[in-house]
Amino acid sequence: MVIGQDLVLAAKKDLERFFTPAANFELKVELNSTSRHHASVVGVEDDLRIRFSNDFCNAVVDDIDALHYFALIISHEVAHYMHSHNEHKDESENDSKSIEAFADFFGTRVMMTLITYGREFIKLYEVIGFKFHGGKVLDSVGAAIAELSDTLFKSDSKNYPNCISRVGFCASGVTSFLDKQFGNMDVQRSMDVLTRIYSAGSLPQLFKYQSDDFDMDRDFISRSDEVHKSIQGINICITRGVKPEYLKFIGTSYHSTPESREIYVESMRSIANEQGLDLPKFT
Repeated sequence: MVIGQDLVLAAKKDLERFFTPAANFELKVELNSTSRHHASVVGVEDDLRIRFSNDFCNAVVDDIDALHYFALIISHEVAHYMHSHNEHKDESENDSKSIEAFADFFGTRVMMTLITYGREFIKLYEVIGFKFHGGKVLDSVGAAIAELSDTLFKSDSKNYPNCISRVGFCASGVTSFLDKQFGNMDVQRSMDVLTRIYSAGSLPQLFKYQSDDFDMDRDFISRSDEVHKSIQGINICITRGVKPEYLKFIGTSYHSTPESREIYVESMRSIANEQGLDLPKFT
């Protein structure tokens, strides 16, 4: 039997393996907390840790969809942890929304890295009797995102983007991982992946009735970049020591300029146009 705590400890062990020994990186976790929050990052600097509730730690993870659901929750908090978000003081409501949108995106990429390269996570697949198949994994990740949309993403808090947008940020984390994994941006691959994800569970209904609320606000991206550059300061990255082979997935360096970001966005638009997707120029 697999429980939530097993996933937390697997993530901890695997993530620490993604760093060089010299970095002495530790993912600090607090288990079986009495907190009403299932998972949250608390503390700063040496006291920084991810706290998991007793309910979360002891919940039974009985199939692949549940495993990915729990993994997404864990990885969202890992994104906050690796970027020292608790050191940032919000200047506006948009700050919190930007940071949470980023944690959905980056956290999903962390999860994809864990289930692809994490030895302990791969063992858990075997324990629950799942034989790895790329298409089935994507279908299951879609089901897990759909479950998030039915549960944790349903919030009236002004600190978070709306539900359908959070679904979009998570889905973008999947396609971003695959682009980096295969070393290119393939529009058809991304469309196929997004179709699989958005067809899962309750997501077709969500997009049918709330598509007008779908807002991948570019301001979220630019503001989160500013926040991360402030946290990073003069350091080479926020969290040092990621092994070179994993940097493209979970690196935390944000030394860029508005001009360099515009050049990157325009280059991606050009690639998409060359592959038959006529994207307008972003404004």
